[in-house]
Amino acid sequence: MNDPISEQLDFLRKWGGQAATRHFKLGCLAMTALAVVGVLAIGYALKDWSFLLAAAILLAAGLGFLQAFQRAKPNQENARRALDHFVSVDGTVYIVVEDDDSDYVYGAGVTDRAGVDWAFSFRPDNWKPEPGEFSAELRYIDGVAWPVLIITERGILYPQYTPEQKRLADIYPRAPTSR
Repeated sequence: MNDPISEQLDFLRKWGGQAATRHFKLGCLAMTALAVVGVLAIGYALKDWSFLLAAAILLAAGLGFLQAFQRAKPNQENARRALDHFVSVDGTVYIVVEDDDSDYVYGAGVTDRAGVDWAFSFRPDNWKPEPGEFSAELRYIDGVAWPVLIITERGILYPQYTPEQKRLADIYPRAPTSR
C-alpha cells in the first residue's frame, strides 16, 4: 500500500502547477462557450428569445466558477512551490470540521514562526480530516507571511483563500491563547 501523504504530495505536484491551471481555464471557457452557443442555437431554432436569458445565466455561472477558481489558485500554486523551495518549521495545526447539511466545511488554524495566528478554510485532496490538534510541518516560501503548505501524519492542507489573522482560541476552543 502506498503512503497517503506521498500520494497527496504527488497529486499537488501534478495538479498544482501552471500547466494544469492553463488547461483548466481553457477547458472551463470552452465548456461555457459551447453551452452558451448551444442554448442560443436552440433559442434561434425555436424562435424563443427567452433562451437569451438562459444563455446569460449560463455565461454568468461559467465566469463565476472561473473567478472562484482564480481566487483559490494562487494558494495552490504557493503550496506547489513549497514542495521544492521552502523553509520548514515544526508546529501545530488545529482543524475544525463543520457539517453544513450539504457538505463539510474544513477550517484550520496555525501560529506562524513570528507568533501570529492564521485561520483559513481548506479543501482536503484525497483524505478526510478529523477535527483536533495535530503536530505538523509548516512550510513557508519567500514573500508569503503564513505557512503555504502544512503536512500532518494524516494528510496535507493549504489555504483555499487568503488566510485571516484570527486568534486560534476563536476557531478552536482548546487552542492555547496567544499574547
